[in-house]
Parts: sequence; structure tokens; C-alpha cells
Amino acid sequence: MGKSSMTGLSLLAAAALMAVPTAVSAQLVANGTTSISGSGLGAVNTILTLQSPGNTSNETGCIGPSGTSGCGFADATVKSGSSQSKLIFLSALSGVNGSNIGVVLNFAEPVEATDGTLNNLVLSLYDNSSSTTALFTAMLSGTQVYTTTFAGTGSSGFLFKLTPTSAAQFDAAVAAGGTRLGLGASLSNVTGGQETFFVGVFGPGAPPTTTVPEPASMVLLGTGLLGVFGIARRRRTRA
Repeated sequence: MGKSSMTGLSLLAAAALMAVPTAVSAQLVANGTTSISGSGLGAVNTILTLQSPGNTSNETGCIGPSGTSGCGFADATVKSGSSQSKLIFLSALSGVNGSNIGVVLNFAEPVEATDGTLNNLVLSLYDNSSSTTALFTAMLSGTQVYTTTFAGTGSSGFLFKLTPTSAAQFDAAVAAGGTRLGLGASLSNVTGGQETFFVGVFGPGAPPTTTVPEPASMVLLGTGLLGVFGIARRRRTRA
């Protein structure tokens, strides 16, 4: 076989490999806290809910195309109700992209509980087929130890976002057909739960909000406009 034929076969093999979807690994990093009122179960896009079994202090589990199995974490504690753990379609997150997508952890520990540890967090993006292979995965950059857990789901949470490089990889995976988000997590030093994770749009690129003026502001605006019209009318009369 000639050298040109070998080169042609190599190019074909490379093209075939490029056509096979492979998961892109990326990083999730802690991004402080966020306070969102009314962020309890059913009010936000809750993707995963964990609760420690019995008297243990560890929680682990994930949600993927096959449910709570085959997504990288042992299903020890996943609460799988429809409002507790489920894949989230990107279409449910208006204006989402790699730079503004965020994952929020809400602890629901007793008041006397003062700490908790997030050992691992993995965000996955899947296409709309029956495949369980992720097009994109982002992993926690390091263990997070919390000295306070803001007891009570639905008040304050800990936010995680993608690094700039990872955000670009996420956008490329969306362009390649990614439509559904899955999540896996592992926690320790937790004493009951339920701990919940939800996804949303945060920061740069978030959909703009429209501020509706208060009634008093509307009155002031109307009065100002009447004043302008009055001045213009007097000037026309003098002319």
C-alpha cells in the first residue's frame, strides 16, 4: 500500500474518531453564596436531592439518563420524586450559556449543625437520545468545607459556576447537541438533610429584567411630562 493511501486512511480514521461524541472534562468552582427567596422544592429547577440514610453522616448519589444508576455515584440517598431529582432540559433555563449557568447547593441541616463538607460535584450534559454518554462533564475543583450551612432549604445557597475555559467547552457541547443536564454529588458531615441542588442562570448573560415603575414614580413622571408640554405651549403662544 502506497504512502498516499496510508495517509488517506489515517485522515479517515481521524475523522471517524472526531465524529464520535466524547465527554469534555471541565471545572466547577465555588462562587460564593446566593440568596433567593422561595427556592424550595418545586419552586426552582431542582436537579438532585440527597438525604443521609439512617444514622450515617454521608450522602451520595446522582441523576442521569438512566435515573439514579450509571451516572458515576452510588445511589445511597437520592430522593427521586418528580420535584426532587430529575434531568433538567436547557430549554427550562431561559438565556442559559456556559458563562451564566450555575449550580446551587441548599443545605437543610438542623440549627445545631454547624458544618458540612461537599466532597464532589459533577455536572453533566447529555443529548436528547437514549445514550448515557455525557457530551460534557464539569467536576468540583476541590473539596468544600463549610463552617455554616444556612439551615433551611429555600433561603441561602452555595453557588458553583464554570471557569471561562469550561464555559466555552459547555457552549461547544450545546452546539454539538447537548440538551439535558444531570448532576452527581457526595457530601459528608451532614446529619439529616434533605440537601438539594438546583440549576439556574446567574451573572453575565442572564436574561435582562424589566423594572416596573411604582405608582408614585408614575405620578411623578406624568407630572413632569405635563410640565414640559406646558412650557412648550407657552413658548408657542408668545411666538
